[in-house]
Amino acid sequence: MRAIQQGGWPWRSVLRHTPSPSPPRRPPAVKGRGLTTRVNPGAGLAPAPVPSSHPPLTPGWHASGQTRPRTVPASPPSSRHRWISTSASRPASLITKNPFGERRVGQVKPRARKGMMTPSPFRLTTVAALPNNTNVETVSVRDVLGDPLISECWSINDTHDIPWFMSQFHKGPGFPTTVHIIQGLSTNLPEKHALLEQKESYSNVVIHDVYSKAMTGTHHTKMLVLFRRDLTAQVVVHTAQMTRHDWDRHTNGVWLSPPLPLLPHNAPAPTAEDLQIGRGARFKHDLLNYLRSYDDNRGDCRHIIHRLAQHDFSAVRGAFIGSVPGRHVPRDVPRDPSQTQWGWPGLRQALEAVPGPEGGQVVMQTSSVGSLGDAEEWLGCALGPALTASGRGPSEKPNPNPPKLQVVFPTPDEIRRSVDGYASGKDLRIKIKPKAHAGRFKLLRPMLHRWSGRRWNITGEDPMKFEGQEDMGLAGRSGATPHINMYVRYQAGGGAADWALLTSASVSAKSWGEAPRAGDGTVAIGSWEAGVLVWPALYAAGARMVPVYRTDTPVPAVRGQGPPLVGLRIPYGLPLMPYDADDTPWVASTKHDQLDWLGNKWVPPPKGDGAEKPKEKKPPNLKRILDSRGYDVTRRDGSRIRFIADIERR
Repeated sequence: MRAIQQGGWPWRSVLRHTPSPSPPRRPPAVKGRGLTTRVNPGAGLAPAPVPSSHPPLTPGWHASGQTRPRTVPASPPSSRHRWISTSASRPASLITKNPFGERRVGQVKPRARKGMMTPSPFRLTTVAALPNNTNVETVSVRDVLGDPLISECWSINDTHDIPWFMSQFHKGPGFPTTVHIIQGLSTNLPEKHALLEQKESYSNVVIHDVYSKAMTGTHHTKMLVLFRRDLTAQVVVHTAQMTRHDWDRHTNGVWLSPPLPLLPHNAPAPTAEDLQIGRGARFKHDLLNYLRSYDDNRGDCRHIIHRLAQHDFSAVRGAFIGSVPGRHVPRDVPRDPSQTQWGWPGLRQALEAVPGPEGGQVVMQTSSVGSLGDAEEWLGCALGPALTASGRGPSEKPNPNPPKLQVVFPTPDEIRRSVDGYASGKDLRIKIKPKAHAGRFKLLRPMLHRWSGRRWNITGEDPMKFEGQEDMGLAGRSGATPHINMYVRYQAGGGAADWALLTSASVSAKSWGEAPRAGDGTVAIGSWEAGVLVWPALYAAGARMVPVYRTDTPVPAVRGQGPPLVGLRIPYGLPLMPYDADDTPWVASTKHDQLDWLGNKWVPPPKGDGAEKPKEKKPPNLKRILDSRGYDVTRRDGSRIRFIADIERR
C-alpha cells in the first residue's frame, strides 16, 4: 500500500483507501540492541472495501476533518527482519482498549457482561526502591513520556527538574518533542530564576508563568496533556512532582485517559444529555474551562485549548474535579450544566449524580493536612457534606445515615521505617501539633489511621534493620511514603467502593475552598488543583468496584460468573488500623531522637523549609523611623524638605 508522504515519516502510518499495484517501499532501518529493526507502517493491515459514496482521502485530510479509513488485520509479510507496526511502538501499558464496542461521537452506553473484569482506572507509579513483586502493573514516567509518537507535551505542575524531565522523552531521529511547562513562579523569584536557567539548555522548552490573584495558596495541579503524531491526544492526571525523587521514592497515582482521536468533520455540538456528569463531553467541557482559568491569570493556554477542542472525549469515563483560585458563587438553584463549579461545591455537585447506599465510610488518604480555618465549621459545612453527598440529589434534609470520615496519614514510626528513613517525611506537611492546635487535633484525632496498616514492637528490635523490605504490607507500599491523595467511599465492611477520587488536592481549605461566607455565600479558593472522579456504573451496568492489591485487575470468586467487577488499586490495606493512644501524626518540624533504620536522627529543617512556615513579621513603622532619624531643612524659597539619616542601616 502506498502511504501519504506529507510531513515526513509520521504520516506514513496513514494509509490510502486504494491499494497500490507496486510493492511497498523498504522502510528505513532503526538501530536496536544487536538487531536491525525496520518499521513497517502497514504491517498487518490491509485495505477494507470502500463504499462508493465514501470519498478518498486527500492531502490535508487531517485538517479538513475526514476520518481515517477502517482496516482489517492481515498476515504480516515474511522477512528476515523484525517488522513492527507504528502502533506497536507505543508502550502497551498505555494503550487503552474500549471494551464497549466501536467508538462513536457521543457517549457509549456501557454493556454489562457476566464476569466482566475491568482494570483499575487509577494506577500506582513504579517505586524503584521497592521489590519487583510490589511494582506489578505500575507506571513509570518513562512509560508515560517515552512514546516516540509524542510531538507536543504540556506539563502542568508545581515543581520541575527540567534536565531530568527532558531525559524521559524518546531520543531518536526526527523532530524533538515541543514541551510547554505551566508552573506558578510569580511569587517565588529564586525558583523562577533557577527554572529559567535550566531552560536555557533546551530550545524546545517553553515556560508559562501562572499568576494567582489569591494572596495565599499555590499552583498545585499535576497534569500532562500529550499530542501524538498519529493525530490523537491523551490527558494524564497524576500526583507526582516532575522530579526523580518523587517518582522513584514516593507512592503516587496516575489516571490515563484513552487515546482521544480527532472529531469527525461537522460533528454536532454536545447536547444537554451529553453534558451530564460522568460523560466524556462533560469531562472535556470542565477541563477546557479549567485551562481557560490560566488565560484569566496571565497564562497563555489558548493553543492547548484550541487543540483539545478538536478531539473526541467520548471514550472518557469520569468527572473532572478542579479548583481555581478566587471567590466563587456556588450555583445550586437553578443548576446550569454549562457552568463548572470548583472546589468542594464542584465535588458535591458531581457526587450528587453518583448512586450509592447510605452509611459506609469515606477514607481521605492524603499527603498533607493544611490550614482548615475553623476545622469544625469547615468539616461540618464545606468538605464534610460534599464528601458524604450521594445520589439523593440536592436536599435540605440532612442525610440520616452519613458516612464516617476517616484520614490515613503516616506516623513517625512509619516514617523512620521508609526507604529513606526520616528523609522520606520531609515533603509531608501537616499543620497539627497536639499542643499548638489542641482543638484541631482533638477533632481529627478519632479519624486518624496508620498508613502501613501494621505496628512494630520497638522494644528489643534492631533499629538499623529495614522493617518491611520483605513484607511491604498488603498493598506493597508501606515502605514508600505517600505523595498521593485518594478519596474513596467504601460500603459498610469495606468490600466494595461507591466512588473514588484521585486528585492533587490535600485536606486543606486552600485546596477545596473555605466555608461559605456569611451574607453572600461565596467560597474562597486559594490553590489550583485537578483530579478525576470515577464510579462503577460508568464502566458497566450493575458493576461493583472492589479494592485490589499489587495488581490492577480484580479476580472474581468464580471466573465467568457474578456481576461485572471494576478494580480499584489502592496504596494502603483494609481494614484500616486506627492510631493507638500514644500515636501522633508525623510533623516534619518536630525533632526525633530515635534512630531510623539508616541510623539517623531527625533534626527539623530551618523554618520556612519544613512543614510549617514561620509567622510573617510585621513591617517596620516607617513613620516612627522617619520622625526619629530625620531632620528638616529650609530652602531659599521658603519650602521645607526632610532628610533621612542612616535609614538603610536602620
